Amino acid sequence: MIISHKKKFVFIRTGKTASSSMEVYLSQFCSTKDTITTLGAFAEDDEDEFKRKHGLPEAQNYILKKKSFGIKNFLNLNFINNVNVNSHDPIDKVLKSEIGHKIKDYFFFCLIRNPFDWIVRSFWWDLYLKKKRNLNWINNANKNQLIKIFKNFLDDTSYEYFNRQKNIVTNNNINIKIFKYEDFDENIKIIKKKLNLNKEKISIKDIRFKKLKIKKKIFIDSEDEKRIIESGEFFFKNYYKNAILPSKYKI
Repeated sequence: MIISHKKKFVFIRTGKTASSSMEVYLSQFCSTKDTITTLGAFAEDDEDEFKRKHGLPEAQNYILKKKSFGIKNFLNLNFINNVNVNSHDPIDKVLKSEIGHKIKDYFFFCLIRNPFDWIVRSFWWDLYLKKKRNLNWINNANKNQLIKIFKNFLDDTSYEYFNRQKNIVTNNNINIKIFKYEDFDENIKIIKKKLNLNKEKISIKDIRFKKLKIKKKIFIDSEDEKRIIESGEFFFKNYYKNAILPSKYKI
């Protein structure tokens, strides 16, 4: 997440939507008083290395303050609590902090993507980063083995995952502009014009991080297709009404 008082915008990060690239790009326009969260527990090392190499600001000012009147506050006579803002947090946490009133009129925006691609992309990173399966294992797994693991992933994760993304991109107190990942290049032009980002040190096109070199494909049967449509209902209904299962996933 980036909160720029200098440019009066808030970029809210969703998962697997090129949000790291966007955050790195936007960081060049931040002042020392702006908030930049860490890139996340499962970020690749090359993301921070890229920032250092190009002299871009790293994580800063992501611990905010909030008035609180709990029992511990009264016992300690301290009515201020720390609010640690993480990379993929919903904006509620920030709005309840000391700067909440100040940023309500800022431009809030985020990225989403086609739920079919979104969940598949999340699956590969879950397998690689959380389940600690290396690329050699992934690229040598047989088709049926991957189908079984993917089904288990959907059973355990899909509803929770899409609900978490929904909570990130929606808020009753502010308007969050939602851009689609599929229109990334065009969206960058819109964002640059909206925020007057005309003195860039580095172009978004020059920001490249490591990609998983996965040779395998994920195949989605009718049962899994239905589960994805149900768990991602909010995004299908509001942003991808005409989306169908891409042929690359069909068995």
